[in-house]
Amino acid sequence: MAEIYEVFREFEKIGKLLYPILNNSHSGNLSIKDNKNLIITKTGTMSSNIEIDSLVKLPIIGLTTSDKLASSELPLHRAVYKYTNWKAIVHTHPPALIALSLLQNSFTPIDEEGKFYNKEGLKVVSAIDSIGSEEIAQKISEELKTSQGVLLKGHGMFAGGNTLEEAAKLISSSEHSANIYLKFLQFKMVL
Repeated sequence: MAEIYEVFREFEKIGKLLYPILNNSHSGNLSIKDNKNLIITKTGTMSSNIEIDSLVKLPIIGLTTSDKLASSELPLHRAVYKYTNWKAIVHTHPPALIALSLLQNSFTPIDEEGKFYNKEGLKVVSAIDSIGSEEIAQKISEELKTSQGVLLKGHGMFAGGNTLEEAAKLISSSEHSANIYLKFLQFKMVL
């Protein structure tokens, strides 16, 4: 059973990777599954400066008084671990992907590297209450049963993986591909 100090370095590494391109200073969240528990970033955690006390260990099933310390997306993380096989979740607010989520119902990379890392593309899911709600917990966990990543319209991306790095890789690659796609559209309009 993992303890926070045993997994801290992975959280720290991925948090630094996410800022400033995929998150603003205090946005997004990370978690890993640990048997019947999860370790998740606390609410208000600065992604570029994750420390041991930035993490909290909670049960996947059941509520505790410590839940209030966790990210507002705790219900979503719990639902994903309860209903999927993912062992890690990364949630970010990538600007190009968010812009595309407002325009399209899905995004499939057009660049070769993007297609290699994300063959299936990303579905866009809409929600009335898009931050920390049971609605998005249900909708996102449902999508992550059959996909590694999903976009929440106007909000951000959620990705599952066997590790935080694997989930972050999909988000990073997808944002890179989204930037290429947006540049392609700009050039196409000019030419």
